[in-house]
Amino acid sequence: MPRWMRRLLALALVLTTCVAGAMAFPADAEVILADDIGVIVGVGRFTGGATFELDLLADFGGAAVMVALLPDGTTLVLDVEVRPTGIAIEGVDLIDLLIEGGFERAVIRLDGQAIGRVWPPPVPAGAPPAAGAAEDRPGAGRGVADEVLEDVGPPVDPGPPEGVPPPPAGRP
Repeated sequence: MPRWMRRLLALALVLTTCVAGAMAFPADAEVILADDIGVIVGVGRFTGGATFELDLLADFGGAAVMVALLPDGTTLVLDVEVRPTGIAIEGVDLIDLLIEGGFERAVIRLDGQAIGRVWPPPVPAGAPPAAGAAEDRPGAGRGVADEVLEDVGPPVDPGPPEGVPPPPAGRP
């Protein structure tokens, strides 16, 4: 698709957003950010219609193309601008658009450090929790840690139980 057509589609999407009130982002998608010659400068994902995370390479700024690959194989392509304070779509901050779209968490990182706005805003150390925050948190009051555990993949297959002979040769 020619660059001018992508820009026209992105502009139509943003104008539709102004009329409809909020931009529609995919619930689940892998995201790649590429510069004008196709070099990947960032990767991220939309998860569960509630979370957006994007990691950028250092020393990149300017025009880029954001490609979101949806689970069904279709793609959403947007022209964006990478700024020191975050990412903009047609001059509008991406985090603002995500908040309007109902996302609960959004962060853009550069070298592991958040840049621009983070949603929700971080709570300063020692600050009292927001009203209702403790009971709204999954696992509240049951000793569940506040941090999100990383996905470590499928469980390791321990093999057959002790005392069970292996299957005959030639059969799985």
